[in-house]
Amino acid sequence: MAYLVAAGLAALAAVHDAPSKPDIVFIVADDLGFNEMGYRNSSRGLMTPFLDDLAFSGVQLENYYVQPICSPTRSALMTGRYPVHLGLQANVIFYDTPWGIDLKEKFIPQIAKEQGYATAAYGKWHLGMFKDDYMPTSRGFDEYEGYLQGCGSKWTHVGGCCDEGSPTHDQNYTCVGPKPSVSGAPDGEPIDPRYLGYDWWQDTTPHFKVNHTTSTELIKHAAEAYIGNAKADVPFFLYLPFQNVHGPVTVDSRYRAPYEEHTWLYEDEKTLYGYITELDEAVGHVVQAMKAAGRHENAVYFFTSDNGAPPGVEPVEANANRNWPLRGFKSEIWEGGTKVTGFVSSVDHIPAARRGTKLHEPMHVTDWLPTIAHVVGGSTEGCRPLDGYNMWDVIANGAKSPRTEMVYNVNPLPDGHAGPPKAGLRVGDLKVLTWGYRVKGIDGATATGPFNKKPHEQGDPMFEAGPALFNVTADPAEATNLARDPKFKAQLDALLAKLAAYAEGMVWPMSWEAPYQGPDYWCANCSRHPPSEGVDLPWGPWDYKP
Repeated sequence: MAYLVAAGLAALAAVHDAPSKPDIVFIVADDLGFNEMGYRNSSRGLMTPFLDDLAFSGVQLENYYVQPICSPTRSALMTGRYPVHLGLQANVIFYDTPWGIDLKEKFIPQIAKEQGYATAAYGKWHLGMFKDDYMPTSRGFDEYEGYLQGCGSKWTHVGGCCDEGSPTHDQNYTCVGPKPSVSGAPDGEPIDPRYLGYDWWQDTTPHFKVNHTTSTELIKHAAEAYIGNAKADVPFFLYLPFQNVHGPVTVDSRYRAPYEEHTWLYEDEKTLYGYITELDEAVGHVVQAMKAAGRHENAVYFFTSDNGAPPGVEPVEANANRNWPLRGFKSEIWEGGTKVTGFVSSVDHIPAARRGTKLHEPMHVTDWLPTIAHVVGGSTEGCRPLDGYNMWDVIANGAKSPRTEMVYNVNPLPDGHAGPPKAGLRVGDLKVLTWGYRVKGIDGATATGPFNKKPHEQGDPMFEAGPALFNVTADPAEATNLARDPKFKAQLDALLAKLAAYAEGMVWPMSWEAPYQGPDYWCANCSRHPPSEGVDLPWGPWDYKP
């Protein structure tokens, strides 16, 4: 009897000592290059002590991939599915297009809520907003504060992708959007200037009082307040997609100041590094808030960039540092556009022996949904067929990755944000790239398969002879094309056949102009967001019906 009592007490003690459901803090950097973290780039003096601390106390992902541009990565993250299955293989979601991620897709916060989690998102959305059903609070988040478009002015929160007004004094600067011809303008002339409206929201309401406060500060303060007010007995999923370091590349002078004496840096790099350090400091505040609330040790922190860095700094030579040693940039499916920094950190949920290690097993952004579903004790029931894998045992215990292949992209449209090479697939160490790719039934194509670069087109002339093949483990710079080596013919043919199978299973890609996603799209005749001539007009859901 005494033995049974002792055994029962031991069992109760084990239950008490076992960690409760962890809080999830998922941090997304925007346009952060592979070489733009302090622990990767200390030789140039880049300072990210708080992010470095999380990375060193967790598992660093050394073979981790995302999509080459923004909305495709964020959609793959939230759904666990490749963009070829979502319609985002050619473009990001445009600011005025009546389109969003299909409402039948299940998002990570919806899975978390099924397990009793509170959910909040602060920062960039960019997953659709033309009607309320596509807004964050309709996709599983209890709370939201942030911006809905892909880019905008950092202090004044006016939508639009633009360059900065100055490196450190953009407090009153506003982005001006593109100026296409607008229906009704005299002689088809554009309205000038054309703004994409005010774009900072709380839930579904524009929040004007925060004008002239940076997006980084707003995200940081919202996260701190949320953590401080969270119920102690309710776990949460906190999603923090920062604007840093997407353009406009501008930052308060106090973040640039530590780099002013670094004479080996270009002037644009000093601003960029300050912008990265601003992100780092914000993350440090979030971690400190977690510690103050007694939630840090039981939390799991995830970190990723949404794509590789763009070639956006001057002079051109400075861009070589951003994704070094990888080839290529944002919008390209070279390694530099798709292989990014990532890590997972946790005191209670990653064994001590694993903390501070590097994971070389392959991972993809689609893996986060099934992995987080496992961590929160949920399931992927109700999700459409997943392309991602549950990687928790790989991360926490060093198991072998179930992932053996990965689709970089297949873009069958001649234009769009996802530029050439248009299609790519990796199996094991080998990666195949094709200059262009046709898919039967899409954009007038009558057959499925790659096509070559034409001599007059800008790009690597190797694609004039056909697809390219690289061993990206031995050759991360993708300098040696193996496609013409007879020893690799069978492997090249096998990769091309597998790529064709993915291509034939894709959905029609989204595009800017009607019908937006092929002739059968349900909103093919819907209206785009009307133009805005002022900075104080909110840019959100609109009357899209024709």
